[in-house]
Amino acid sequence: MFHWLQYYGDLNEGLCDHWDDAFAVIRDAGITAVELTIGSEQEAEHLGGLLVKRSLALPSVYAGGRLCDEDWEETAKDMIRQAKWGKGLGATLLVSNPDPIDWNKPIDKSDTQLRRQAQALRALTSELNGMGMTLAYHTHAPEMRQSAREFHHMLLATRDTGMKFCLDFHWLYRGAGDSQVAVEDLIELYGDRIVTTHIRQSHGGVWSETLEDGDLDYSILAAQVAARGYDGPLIIECAREAGTKNAPSMLDAYRKSREWVDKTFSN
Repeated sequence: MFHWLQYYGDLNEGLCDHWDDAFAVIRDAGITAVELTIGSEQEAEHLGGLLVKRSLALPSVYAGGRLCDEDWEETAKDMIRQAKWGKGLGATLLVSNPDPIDWNKPIDKSDTQLRRQAQALRALTSELNGMGMTLAYHTHAPEMRQSAREFHHMLLATRDTGMKFCLDFHWLYRGAGDSQVAVEDLIELYGDRIVTTHIRQSHGGVWSETLEDGDLDYSILAAQVAARGYDGPLIIECAREAGTKNAPSMLDAYRKSREWVDKTFSN
């Protein structure tokens, strides 16, 4: 729902006051499910009613947090709370992206911090598995620095635990220096662990508000995941940044994006 946060932020309003408006547009665009971040038990109750009203499913909840510090257990407890709220609304996946050291500066985690973060992910996976849920590891661009040491260590250190992978195509692409080859190779390496996806597109390196043909050749990527029998969520994750060409409307953007996803991932 990052795109919606941006949309209402541009209007100096909060998404929390417009959940039903956003859900109505999403449903009118022909989309049948959403992924949400849930901030409280009260919010979960409110969202649950709106999801039923708009006939939307909730396959996954998204939770970030800092897991590389010594007090990671407190962050993990908060993620588990969010997972429980999501499970009550039908979610089976917790999509989690451990925070970088600094979102705005290229500061890398030490080996000690990487090992600690992997320990946290193993603990989270075990707790979630006990609840009948699955942890799906998600990344942005910072994890791809320094030969993708953070990205690879998190997946390798958890390979026998049941932790899965949320494949965010465009963040992998951007983190690897806008390399299609890198995304294809990472799918080859970890494709058997993909349980959900985030889909975004760009033109000339600039994000697009609508999913369409662009920098990433999704025909190749869709064929790759289809070859592995993937049949999980296809989450539309459009967003704006400096230089993005605005779509005529959010309904237009989401309807066209859904149609493009239907065509591109038809297999």
